[in-house]
Amino acid sequence: ELLLDNTDRNRTSPFAFTGNRFEFRAVGSSANCSNAVATLNTIVADQLTIFKKAVDKKVAAGTPVMQAILDETRETYKASMNICFDGNGYSEEWKKEAKKRGLDCETSPPKSYCALTDKATVAMYKRTGVMNAAELEARKETFCDIYSKKVEIEARILADLTENHILPIATQYETRLLDNVSKMKDIFSEADYKKLSAGKVAMIKTIAEDLSEARKLAMDMEKACDKANTAKSEYAKANAYHDKVIPYIEKIRVLVDDLEMIVDDEMWPLPKYRELLFIR
Repeated sequence: ELLLDNTDRNRTSPFAFTGNRFEFRAVGSSANCSNAVATLNTIVADQLTIFKKAVDKKVAAGTPVMQAILDETRETYKASMNICFDGNGYSEEWKKEAKKRGLDCETSPPKSYCALTDKATVAMYKRTGVMNAAELEARKETFCDIYSKKVEIEARILADLTENHILPIATQYETRLLDNVSKMKDIFSEADYKKLSAGKVAMIKTIAEDLSEARKLAMDMEKACDKANTAKSEYAKANAYHDKVIPYIEKIRVLVDDLEMIVDDEMWPLPKYRELLFIR
């Protein structure tokens, strides 16, 4: 007897079984799910064909139809155990477990696109008559091109915001603090001055370090973008943006977040996270 699953769906699974259907939950807000759905439908169609052939073979060997179906279902389930998981799909434990099970744990989008031209993928699409190798290669190239363009736009805008908005304002605030510290020296004794200005001096030092590092990283990031654009293939370009440009974005973000917490709120030129929920 086959019992229907009656548990609540796993909200941490990108492809959760929800009792009588599978629920695809990993589509991004800017993504079109048609490609993913078409891929899943192709996989299901291919697997049903394989399942039907296996059942027919058992029936031809003398096994009753229902018994053949149950036997093949049992064998298919056992063969699929590695991808079955009902725990927290976001946890580090699952990442380790997935790797232990031999599952694909690649997180780089460009490298993930290589699955499109994998031998097993090409063979499946060929069996089902959905796409040929050239069409799959074209899709891989297109996805890589889209990825590169999106990362480049993000990097260029971040560089512009950093150099033309964040750094000038942070410099103004730094100058204000320097002026304040300088004037404190005129009215306090040496001992009081050192004691009372220590916090502001430390703040000035932090701002100066962040400014210097952020400016350098922004310039280096733009150079990395220029270099990535010289790659000889879309795949190589996408990898360059992922491996060489994305790290700059992450490092600059940390520095700008640090400055955001220091600079006077009235001077800060961009909405802060908490302000995105309210009218400033």
